[in-house]
Amino acid sequence: MAVLSPAVFPILDLAAGREASPTQRSLWSPVEDGGRQCLDYTPTMQDNLRETLLAPYSEQSEFGGIRYFRGVPLNVLQQLINRRCVEMGPWNECRGVAGLFLPFLKAHPECTAHGYAVSPERPDCRVTIEGIEKAGQLTKEEVIDFANSFKDADEFEITSDYARCWYD
Repeated sequence: MAVLSPAVFPILDLAAGREASPTQRSLWSPVEDGGRQCLDYTPTMQDNLRETLLAPYSEQSEFGGIRYFRGVPLNVLQQLINRRCVEMGPWNECRGVAGLFLPFLKAHPECTAHGYAVSPERPDCRVTIEGIEKAGQLTKEEVIDFANSFKDADEFEITSDYARCWYD
């Protein structure tokens, strides 16, 4: 388990959705990014924020610098996306987070994302969303939307009270 240094506590405020103080804002310099301002985090701050956001959803063990997570709600996924922590593009038969998972989660926010995070110590550090799931009663519309949206998944499971898809 990572130990957070006192310098990370301002990040915890941001992860909890609280406004940054003037002192906290002075830690970052705004930069232009395609016509909008964003925060220019140092890699260590970005990594700490990523780990803080994913911690409640992550497995305790790590294998080869990879830690799996599940149950990530839309609001947490959106924070990770906003901070450029998530791979967004398509791969294999999957249209990716931007083309498939994010639109579905926005339409069905009671569903959650699952995937893995590659350690910041590795050169291929990233967060990959591998699929969507919902535990709990599904409406007829949810079953239809889920089946239509994820019919090309490598693994697909759906019952009246559980739905899960996974892309390799």
